[in-house]
Amino acid sequence: MEVLQAERAELDAAWARVEEGRRSVEAMVEAGRKAHRRHTSELEARRRELAEIAREVEEERETALIATAVLNEARDDLRLQYGSRAAELGKKLDAARGVLDAAAARERRAAENEAASRRREEALEARATALEERARAKERDLADREAAVAIREATLAAHEAACAEEESALRLREDALTELERALEEAEAAAQRLADSLSLREAAREEQARRNLEGARAERAALDQRAAELEARAKELDARARSGGAAAGDGDLVARLAAAEHTIAELQGALDSSAGEVEALRLAGEVGPGMLRDAVSRLDRAGRQAGLWGGRTAKYAAN
Repeated sequence: MEVLQAERAELDAAWARVEEGRRSVEAMVEAGRKAHRRHTSELEARRRELAEIAREVEEERETALIATAVLNEARDDLRLQYGSRAAELGKKLDAARGVLDAAAARERRAAENEAASRRREEALEARATALEERARAKERDLADREAAVAIREATLAAHEAACAEEESALRLREDALTELERALEEAEAAAQRLADSLSLREAAREEQARRNLEGARAERAALDQRAAELEARAKELDARARSGGAAAGDGDLVARLAAAEHTIAELQGALDSSAGEVEALRLAGEVGPGMLRDAVSRLDRAGRQAGLWGGRTAKYAAN
């Protein structure tokens, strides 16, 4: 029973496959029929188009044949009509050719005349150009000469101006030299007077310094002696104070001792001030005519370096 069922199942499957194949074949046949019908319709449309084209070509051929016949007839008519006219036109053409030849000959002669006139014109233009070049060369030569003359005039004017400036500068230097010589002479006289005055003042100051120094030394000796006495007195009072011998007069002695020390300090300051004044007088006495002559010599060297005068140092040094 199972075998029969299996065979039945196989038969059903085989029948199903057959049925499916049949449907596939029918579908393929139907598709082929549709393609055949479509191809047939396309061929029919193409045949109709070709028939239409053939008809149009036939119509055009017939039209061309008719036009060819008409053209042949017209050409025959024209040949008959213009046969005599061609001979007449030939004669006219010969006459026109003669006229053209004569015109060409006249044109050649005119061209030759024009060429000759052009050559003469070119020769005249070349001559005019040469004359213009010569004229421009002459003008350039004249301009160069005028420029050279102007340059020489300007150079001469510049030289004259330089000479005038140099002359003016020389006059100014001469005037300055004259003024400087006058000033130097005045300075020399003043320096001599000042040197004499300084010599006198130097001698007076040296004498005064000597007297002041002697007085200061005497005063210093007196002050030293007074200071020694006061110091001895102070020591004595100090010893008495330590021993306790005079208790009643201690305050007075202490006051006197302080006054003595203050007096010694004042005397020492006065002595120092007097010594400083004497030293200042001694230093002032060292300034004499020699330093003034050195200042005049330096002034002379500075003027000689400036180029205004020379050769005067020896006279100032001698003075």
